[in-house]
Amino acid sequence: MRGLVIFFGALVSLLLLLVLLAQTGVLPVRGAQSSGGSVAAPRASGAMSLSGSAATGGLSVSGEGAVSVKPDVAIVQLGVDITNPSVSEAQSMATQQMGAVLQKLKSLGIADKDIRTTQYSVQPQMDYQKNVLTGYRVVNIVQVTVRQIDKLGAVLDQVVGAGATKVQGISFTIDDPSKLQAEARDKAIQDAKAKAEQMAKAAGVKLGKVTALSESGGTVPARYEMAIAPAARGAGDVPISTGESEIRVTVQMVFDIE
Repeated sequence: MRGLVIFFGALVSLLLLLVLLAQTGVLPVRGAQSSGGSVAAPRASGAMSLSGSAATGGLSVSGEGAVSVKPDVAIVQLGVDITNPSVSEAQSMATQQMGAVLQKLKSLGIADKDIRTTQYSVQPQMDYQKNVLTGYRVVNIVQVTVRQIDKLGAVLDQVVGAGATKVQGISFTIDDPSKLQAEARDKAIQDAKAKAEQMAKAAGVKLGKVTALSESGGTVPARYEMAIAPAARGAGDVPISTGESEIRVTVQMVFDIE
């Protein structure tokens, strides 16, 4: 009997304690909202977002800018590909022909710094049906930067005439893209600002100062690339179309909101 009295006494004490805590606000009452509460708005998807509370919020936008321009530099892979039953003869022929090609390049005004060897190989050639060695193949390829791009066709025609048997991988780019990158960057920032102003107006807020700014891109991808089969000696300048290169910059900006 005494144990039962103690149990009911403890239960009554617990109930009184819970009532006291609820009255003092320590325990939340279902259906009520505290005076310091806040409601979080759902985030918008896409490149623009409005986030945070009024005190710490920000508006994040991205902008893109692009500039298309005619390239002023050509980069071409060219050289010799010689096969001969004798490895020494194959190397000798390749050396002689490549020497003539390099002399022709220099006579056309191509500087030493714009000529770089990218491949030199000696490979045995086999007749696998008879399982016999038939000769050796020597390949010598250089990468040439042609800065007078209007003379590219003539350069290709003359190096083929001098002995080049491979002309391939022509691409075009910009020698100094810094000014064009700055122009693309300006366009990207203006694009980001326009998006921010549009979104702020729609949301009924005012833009404050920029709190963060970052950039990506700014490269100059070559949009035109081709391989050319060597023309016959004296066939005339090789026709070349440079196309256009595009410089693209993307910026990310974060604004205070008021």
